[in-house]
Amino acid sequence: MKIAIPREQIDYETKIMDCIRENPSGITITDIAKEKGYSRNTISKYVSMLEIKQKIFKRKVGAYNLYFSSKKSFFPKEIISSYYKALLSGLKKNFPNNEEVFKDIGRSSLEYIDFSFGPTVKKGLKNLRNISIPKIYFEVFGKFYPSYDILQPSIEISEPIMDESGNRAVYRFTNSEFLDKTKDFIYHFYIVSGIIEALWEREVGRPVECKVEKINVANKKEDAFFELSIEIK
Repeated sequence: MKIAIPREQIDYETKIMDCIRENPSGITITDIAKEKGYSRNTISKYVSMLEIKQKIFKRKVGAYNLYFSSKKSFFPKEIISSYYKALLSGLKKNFPNNEEVFKDIGRSSLEYIDFSFGPTVKKGLKNLRNISIPKIYFEVFGKFYPSYDILQPSIEISEPIMDESGNRAVYRFTNSEFLDKTKDFIYHFYIVSGIIEALWEREVGRPVECKVEKINVANKKEDAFFELSIEIK
């Protein structure tokens, strides 16, 4: 009598989680399926299960749904964030009123930052480079920002308010953990503004100025915000 040997069980959830962790700037279901060699329907099924278990979450970024790990178990986000906040606080206390210096640091740091976008998003960003209409960049930027600021993927960004020239827009950012009842961490926004400035210049091929316009720290997280302007010269 022959005994049926069960076929090897594939741990789809673990493979999907590994793929998402390897792409901290977010990844699409299509890219996971291509990378792991499984059907899109199969990946979609297990992604939905992981969402229900709250192990992952998604954000609409441009035309895509990008998936992120809820917990960075290989090196917890909470630890990274606490070290970074401690560094920001120390810099603020030891080098007060040096906002522009830290913006320059942000500009320089872009050379070493890998945003780890999946192939689908990379293709979409590449297509943008052939568009010379600033309005398109302004409309898309707010949707892609959570992938740039991986410490704050849940940050919320307003629609751009553009001036009459069409070359300048202002955004309001809320739900930031760096505005929690203290100004100790505000250099983060200047570092980010420098990164954005250098990134935009690389993408649009023109001089760009990114400025922190206003920072409002509040006791209630929902009342705190900062405003950022981007101008294409």
